[in-house]
Amino acid sequence: MIAKRSRTGTSFATPAVEVGPTLFYSLLVITVSFLPVFTLQAQEGRLFQTARVHPKPTLMATAALLSITLAPVLMGFFIRGRIPAEERNPLNRLLVWIYHPLLDFVIRFRWP
Repeated sequence: MIAKRSRTGTSFATPAVEVGPTLFYSLLVITVSFLPVFTLQAQEGRLFQTARVHPKPTLMATAALLSITLAPVLMGFFIRGRIPAEERNPLNRLLVWIYHPLLDFVIRFRWP
């Protein structure tokens, strides 16, 4: 993998290398967990062999492949410059500002 360096000297490939394998294996585990469903026989097999079962493993396998091929490329295109710290990011501060009063309200006035 070719790693571009920004002006600060940090590599754009570093986050992809850290997150990519974990994301790939987690999606692969979900995909493999569907294999027993496809080995069912008789009435159970007919129940689970409908068109409703096939799309999810197919989408998970596709997502696993895209997580190691397309995601790092897109990260290189869209992540530019310095990324502010989590506490200084304006979008994150706005969402926390909205979230905390809402959470306090829900905890205070619980519904049965």
